[in-house]
Amino acid sequence: MIGDFKGLLRSLNAYKAFAAYNMVLIHAVSIMHPVLAPLGYGDRQVRGSMLRGFFSMTLPVIAGFYMRHLIGPYLENGRLRIDLSERMKTLVFSLLALEAIRLYTITFDLGWIFSWQVLHFIGLSVLVTYFCLKRGEKFLMGILLADIVLALILPPSIDQLASLEISPEILQWGSWIKSILFGALLARGAWMWKKNYFLSAMFLLAGMALMHFFGFRDPQNLTSFILLPAGIFSQVPGTRNFWPFLPFFPLFLFGYFLRFFLFDIKNQRWFLPLTAIVGIGGIIGLYLGFLSPDLKVLPTNAFSLEIFRRGLPGTMLFMSIFYFSWLGFYFLLKSHRFLWLDKWTQRAGNVLTLYLIHTLLYVLLKMFFLKIPELVNRYMGLGQMYLLLHVVYVLSVYLSYNFVRISNLRRKGI
Repeated sequence: MIGDFKGLLRSLNAYKAFAAYNMVLIHAVSIMHPVLAPLGYGDRQVRGSMLRGFFSMTLPVIAGFYMRHLIGPYLENGRLRIDLSERMKTLVFSLLALEAIRLYTITFDLGWIFSWQVLHFIGLSVLVTYFCLKRGEKFLMGILLADIVLALILPPSIDQLASLEISPEILQWGSWIKSILFGALLARGAWMWKKNYFLSAMFLLAGMALMHFFGFRDPQNLTSFILLPAGIFSQVPGTRNFWPFLPFFPLFLFGYFLRFFLFDIKNQRWFLPLTAIVGIGGIIGLYLGFLSPDLKVLPTNAFSLEIFRRGLPGTMLFMSIFYFSWLGFYFLLKSHRFLWLDKWTQRAGNVLTLYLIHTLLYVLLKMFFLKIPELVNRYMGLGQMYLLLHVVYVLSVYLSYNFVRISNLRRKGI
């Protein structure tokens, strides 16, 4: 297996498309829940969604893998020897913009764009990894160990903040800070586009005005923003600050170092010990995070807060799910020729564009059905609705693939 670069990348791309498929269906169920609930969407279906969520939670591993894959040529003895800061800034800003558009599409409230979501987590992971690589991969491993120690010391969820009453004065200051920060982000984007002080100042003022007038329709989003510093590092119930950095950063670095061990070291002796460690870690994570009798609440939905409150045990389980699913795809594709799978992988693996497009389509579908509830009550059942969700998934893949293809052609000047 180690050394079969083409087979490893092919199976990784197939698993990426599979994980993206599960992500899309979970988001579809979450967005369409007001339509699905009257049709009988109950506990059994929710449990199925939770299992799908385990696969979609492994997407940061793939992000870490591709970061090492892309940045590897610029490393010398494990240390970054070239300045890539502008590329990193552009990448992170693009991730923030994409997540902001998606969040506004779901909520129609600018205030929610400052909640902590998966692309925010990946963006921070990319920045931390990049700056650590300037001092070398050994330093990055030290940061990883320090992160694990902190994640073991600090609680994975700060329940006390859920009942915290924030004074009106702090809420007022928070609203102003939020408006200024949004304006500053727009000004930064304008500066990256055209280095013009007047244009950046206009974007700053426009951003502050937009956030002030359209960003506080839901009072909870201001509370989530004020608790954001805590939510970045630990889960805070009652907010939309998911993907805490401390317990999930090892998930990103697992993909990074997995690329290093399997592609760069090229030593078969690593395979069995690595497989054993990941397997044992997954069993421990499954018990401590999800099956232990000490747990008062089991996760009931893949994107409820519960799945983000498992701390390091949950991270260990997600690492194991990714690793053994990847191996499964590798041996399956090695023993059988699935030409249709390669075509599906090529089209369904554009995760970032698919992430935004499927959200837009499912929101539009939800709005359509809520406007005409008689159509659902008379002609739609749960089975027909699931079929429709898959049809929209296929449409999302088609639009995503063609968007990327046309963008690449225009970039090449064709």
